[in-house]
Amino acid sequence: MKKIISLLLVLMMLLGLCACGGGEGGKNYEGLQVGFARESILPDQLGVQIAGGDAAARLSDGYIDEVAATCIAIREGGETILLYTIDFITVDQHVYAAQADIAAATGIAPENIILNTTHTHNGVSIRSNWQGVDEYRTMYRAAAVTAAQNAIADLSPATMYYGSTMTENMVFVRHYLMNDGTTYGNGHGSTESGYKEHLYPSDGELQVIKFARAAEDKKDVVLMNLGAHATINSASNNAPNSISADWPYNARSYVEYAVDEDGQPDTTQPTDYLCAVFEAAAGDQIPNSNMTDIDPYGNKYPEYGNKIGEYCMGVLEGEMTKAEGSGIQLKVHKYTAATMKEGIEDVQRLVQAKELVALSSQKGGYSHPDVSAKVAEYGFNNYLEASGLVSRANYPESYSMELHLMSIDGVSFIFAPYEMFGVTGREIKDNSPYDMTFVVTCSENSMGYHMGYLPHEYACEEKFYEYSVTKFARGTAEDLAKTYVALLTELKGAE
Repeated sequence: MKKIISLLLVLMMLLGLCACGGGEGGKNYEGLQVGFARESILPDQLGVQIAGGDAAARLSDGYIDEVAATCIAIREGGETILLYTIDFITVDQHVYAAQADIAAATGIAPENIILNTTHTHNGVSIRSNWQGVDEYRTMYRAAAVTAAQNAIADLSPATMYYGSTMTENMVFVRHYLMNDGTTYGNGHGSTESGYKEHLYPSDGELQVIKFARAAEDKKDVVLMNLGAHATINSASNNAPNSISADWPYNARSYVEYAVDEDGQPDTTQPTDYLCAVFEAAAGDQIPNSNMTDIDPYGNKYPEYGNKIGEYCMGVLEGEMTKAEGSGIQLKVHKYTAATMKEGIEDVQRLVQAKELVALSSQKGGYSHPDVSAKVAEYGFNNYLEASGLVSRANYPESYSMELHLMSIDGVSFIFAPYEMFGVTGREIKDNSPYDMTFVVTCSENSMGYHMGYLPHEYACEEKFYEYSVTKFARGTAEDLAKTYVALLTELKGAE
């Protein structure tokens, strides 16, 4: 009898071990769990270079609000995902370097650690060579690790919901058709001809995901996705050298805190939400227009972010769709894109462009008056047109990239390592087999750096700014849109 009991005990232990198989450390996680954490990445000194515009000429003189690394841990069916949104302008090699640190500290596979940025143009320039940047990079990586550890510790059972709304007069394509029939491709300032209409329709859809957590001591986690450059606090506005997360800070604060009688978030009165903002397809989309009088939100901070937060709260307080699916699905696809080589056959023009780049380096930045004078003398539209031409001459014939896709209980995500145009993002969303597809841009790339603009054909045809600086040959955006839809269809079929 004792032998039979012993055999039964051993059998029960083996069955118990089988039930715990899978996932990190041999654990099997049944049901959706979500955790949230945020760590400050404010530098401990002033005088650091600010990303956006001429970083060499923009040295920080103060802070408007907090820049941070936000991590959302998502666990289901044996998979754990760490989804980041960080207040930098892009994921370059120094931002990407944190992935290895996070993987080592948590045991989570690097491909399950997805880094994205809010694209703020007033965050710290982590890729520049200002004094103290090495220490700052170390601090950032430590903050990213801490955020991951805290998000994992915060994991709690959750139910996923999703919904969206169209914002009104909040997002604009920065390319215009003028009254005289000409086009205007900057979106700032004015012309004598006067504004007529957008050259191409913008996509003002705000997408919202809510992870409703069951535990009483756990707040619900909210993800919002909008295609609008975080450029309100740009170099042309009132606080050009103050560090800021821009409108995404105000949007998430509006969700995380109660609103006072003046319509401003009251940081002493937290709500039951934690919020993370992701940039959607915004390569050609801006949150403001000096050519269009939008009152009271156009080109205003913090009003713009507060209004986006208000739209988000409207979705959260309305009827949202409960996600129904089969856990977490991940897909990585190798894609090769031909590079932009147009214009380099003009030898004299290329020589002039190289001279401008050298002069900018000598003068400490392209905003120097001597550089501006030389740009005008040579007839370039701006310095970036010249530097883009030099880059084209040095590009390889093609770039190989990883396209990362994910679905969670029937809601899909694209993580794009470039600034996709709104029209391209809209095409993907409209043709996706999923009810909701988060098109997240300014995301990671296995090459370790941001791929820049992915312009639609209309921008190439009109020779707009994004065409001047893109790495990609014409037609790449259109081909990628079709590729993403095909990949989403495969992902849907695997569920």
